[in-house]
Amino acid sequence: MQALEYNAVMKTPIGYRIGFAIVQITDQIVSGGIRFFEKEGKYQGTIDSNGNMTIQGEMPSPNEVIKFNGIGKISFYSLHLELSTVNFVYEVDGTARR
Repeated sequence: MQALEYNAVMKTPIGYRIGFAIVQITDQIVSGGIRFFEKEGKYQGTIDSNGNMTIQGEMPSPNEVIKFNGIGKISFYSLHLELSTVNFVYEVDGTARR
């Protein structure tokens, strides 16, 4: 298993949120957590050998739990995700924590 941590910024309809993402990789399975509000959300999905991910998960916000489907790409140095919800697509960019 490989675990990676990223400082991340998420673009929302009302501005930017600062948080973090944790990525755990075992073979072609990816899972982890993301935190942009007060609680950490969980996700799981698949990843290929080039770092392309497809994930599904939940992200708690101050008012509700937001379910999402996401696509993205990770490396040891950076993370980019597009999290699609019923109403919006959230873009997430991150850099590896050192």
